[in-house]
Amino acid sequence: MRSDQDGWIVGNQVVTGDIYRTVMLHWNGSALTVTAIPHPEGRNGFAALEAASHRTATDARAVGVRAGVNAVQETETLRWNGDRASALLIYSLPT
Repeated sequence: MRSDQDGWIVGNQVVTGDIYRTVMLHWNGSALTVTAIPHPEGRNGFAALEAASHRTATDARAVGVRAGVNAVQETETLRWNGDRASALLIYSLPT
């Protein structure tokens, strides 16, 4: 939490069975809101955001992992710019 009026919560949610999606929630001091984040097409399986950091109300970042193409694990970095979240970096981990 940057203050009692501004904070982020990240993690994952079960969509169905063993399919998980990443989630980002923003606390504005009185309510939590779900933040729309990009979900790559055709990628089912595990995905979780594991940490969040923010310097200002318009600069928050979250990092995590997800199942990539052919189930290769990828790291994922998202950035919130005050208006929307976008993917900054996707990196496939070596096997």
